[in-house]
Amino acid sequence: MRLLRTALLLACVVATPGVCLAQTTFPLTVSGNTASVTIGLPGSLGIDLAIEFEEVVGLNPTALAVSARVISPLELGLIGRLLGVSTVTVPSALPVMIGIEPTPWSGLSFSGVATVSLHTHNLSLDLVAPLGLFSSSNGEPFREITRTVSMGSYRVDGSGGGFSDFIIARDTRPINTVINDKFGALQGLLSDHAGAMPAGVYTLLQQHLAQAR
Repeated sequence: MRLLRTALLLACVVATPGVCLAQTTFPLTVSGNTASVTIGLPGSLGIDLAIEFEEVVGLNPTALAVSARVISPLELGLIGRLLGVSTVTVPSALPVMIGIEPTPWSGLSFSGVATVSLHTHNLSLDLVAPLGLFSSSNGEPFREITRTVSMGSYRVDGSGGGFSDFIIARDTRPINTVINDKFGALQGLLSDHAGAMPAGVYTLLQQHLAQAR
């Protein structure tokens, strides 16, 4: 069993423009530091979603807006956001994109990571051509954030420091290319924020990154 962890990209295949534009919101259920929601869309598309916070204040059923819509890989806006490469495709069995955003009246704040877990019966675990979790913020290109995947029927989870759009997709690039891209993105993030942290912290994180490579 191979685990895949990461925030959430739900994929899509060809759908009519009217269906693709229809977006539905779903109510949250909160228990402790975890918010959960069951998503159901036309075509028997179903996803159980859970968001678990390491440390959180102000988490209640109205703190986050969770929406989902059927999407099409032919959407020009989506094509431009899928890394700009033809190796990333969305599965026809789950043509869905999920959005998670704080509501305008939300008082939510959290520290540490927020883990997003996704379970669906529309997909099955495929170790030969595995699917992954992709995330995008503010309309930017999607990036692969998968850490673990497992059976039952298909489970995926991931973690990050914020929310936006998520889809599940398949990236057929060689695994070494994907890994190097992830390290490159992490190096870029560390370099961009070097001036906002003590020099000792930056040095320690740079050493950890070098060891991970």
